[in-house]
Amino acid sequence: MDDLMHLKVGVTVTSCDKCDKLNKAIDIMSQFGWQNYGAIAYDKNTQEILLVEEQIMRIIQMVNPVQGVRKLRLISQDEYRKLLEP
Repeated sequence: MDDLMHLKVGVTVTSCDKCDKLNKAIDIMSQFGWQNYGAIAYDKNTQEILLVEEQIMRIIQMVNPVQGVRKLRLISQDEYRKLLEP
């Protein structure tokens, strides 16, 4: 027993707004990776990128926590511009 060395290590974890935002950003970024359980997938037969609606809604709610669940629709940049026209 005399050969053993005992080491005591203390760790302090603090949370801050900047750290929380960074953690959310990393989480969101990982959702758009090509891993198995992200928000996107690729269909080789149709050569389309597939978006999981519930995952995209969760990402939106991470950025804006008061946002209720809504149906999502993918639109083009031109369609978006037309929506903004008076």
